[in-house]
Amino acid sequence: MSSKSQLYIWVALLCILGLGRTLYKNQKLDFPLVPGVQEDVWILEAQIDFEARGDAVKVSFGLPAYTSGFEIIDESVASPGYGYYKSENDGVARAVWSARSKEGPQRLYYQISMVQRYEGREVGAGDRTIETIPPAFTEEPFLSAANTVVEAARSRSADSETYTREIIRRINEEEPSQNVRLLLGNSFRQVDRIELIHDLLSRGGVPSRIVKGLPLGDGRRHASMHRYIAIFDGSLWQLFNPQTGEMGFPEDLIIWGQHSLLDVEGGDNSKVTISMIKTSQSARVLALQGISSETTERLPLSLYALPIDVQAAFKLLLLIPIGAIVVVFIRNLIGLRTSGTFMPILIAMAFIETKLVTGLVIFTVVIALGLLIRSYLSRLNLLLVPRIAAVLIVVVCLMVIISIVGHNLGIEASMRVTLFPMIILAWTIERMSVLWDEQGAKEVYVQGGGSLLTAVLVYLVMTSEYIQFYTFMFPELLLVALALTLAIGTYSGYRLTELWRFEPLVKESE
Repeated sequence: MSSKSQLYIWVALLCILGLGRTLYKNQKLDFPLVPGVQEDVWILEAQIDFEARGDAVKVSFGLPAYTSGFEIIDESVASPGYGYYKSENDGVARAVWSARSKEGPQRLYYQISMVQRYEGREVGAGDRTIETIPPAFTEEPFLSAANTVVEAARSRSADSETYTREIIRRINEEEPSQNVRLLLGNSFRQVDRIELIHDLLSRGGVPSRIVKGLPLGDGRRHASMHRYIAIFDGSLWQLFNPQTGEMGFPEDLIIWGQHSLLDVEGGDNSKVTISMIKTSQSARVLALQGISSETTERLPLSLYALPIDVQAAFKLLLLIPIGAIVVVFIRNLIGLRTSGTFMPILIAMAFIETKLVTGLVIFTVVIALGLLIRSYLSRLNLLLVPRIAAVLIVVVCLMVIISIVGHNLGIEASMRVTLFPMIILAWTIERMSVLWDEQGAKEVYVQGGGSLLTAVLVYLVMTSEYIQFYTFMFPELLLVALALTLAIGTYSGYRLTELWRFEPLVKESE
């Protein structure tokens, strides 16, 4: 296989790896592809009040189901004097407070922040256990009435979904049948109707559950739970409205448990008040917050597993490859000459700290003064290493003088000269001095100006909000940058400046 074929394979492989991992983080981990994207965050607070009797107290509070399409990104409790832990049984999570002895009015708080992560939502995802209930009607004439309703609904249905809709329709008719009126008795409560639907579904061979759902509403202070019917269709739990028979999740509804909402041992007159508000938060922050506790599982070998100070250092280092691409593009495709191959990148990094205008002024002043002093040192016939060391010392002295003089004159920006790499300044002065001696002042101006122009372009690219966002959120895109660099490395045609240079020859030949 030729070297060019190998190169093309590497370019394609790097692009696939970089773009593939980026799409994975966007689709599976909810990383935003655009900076500044906001997501709706629901903050729910449950206030639990009860009267303690002076004995040991244990409070068990049902928590929202993780399967309802919303992801909990933050959780907090306020329970002074109580122990607290979370328990989970059969996929149902509960918050538990306990105390050895409490008396009088008690108040506990539970607060969560949630964001919707999944479009397709399900009740009891991952839970395939079928709940069995004791028959509600075992004596006549109720048993015969229940069987009659079941057989009538079954004859007009084809599967679990249509059977459930038929049962709900029959129970909620304005003029129910004689059998339904017998089963309901004198009760007109919706709770009793839901219990009857649950029993008739089970009698018809359809596994069902009664689950609690909480409709979300911005600024709601006393939100109430609604009951829904969930049936198991053989693979998924499907949600039904017990009044209308409509299947599916209503918009902004979360499932809040399948069992009792609140159990209090050692207390009376308990109640729960749920309040909620909707806010907006950066999608980037939410994505990072969402993986913070599961980094090793959901995003192995992740940059976000590093300490914050190390992440801050990498935030700048990840911009260097982008600057390298700019330099490669300018030198190999445009043909602009610079002093050193990647010196413009280091100058641009200094500009990031000093800001562009301040950095340009300081850099020009130090280089100009350094060249004057270097021209004098060349007359002393010093060897290379001592001469460069002397230039380095002179550069440090110039930086000190500029800072002191600028501070006395009230120019605070002058003290940013310390952000420039001293070795680079000394080496730039030395290279330009040698270039001046060998090729004259014109070449110094050409390469010096090219270096500054390239550094400014690199600075503008590296300080772009989008570039900084993509390099830090999706560092795998550096593989695409590597592929682009390899592809440019195969170009051996005319550069843009050479086309302009040879334009007169083209005109003559025409």
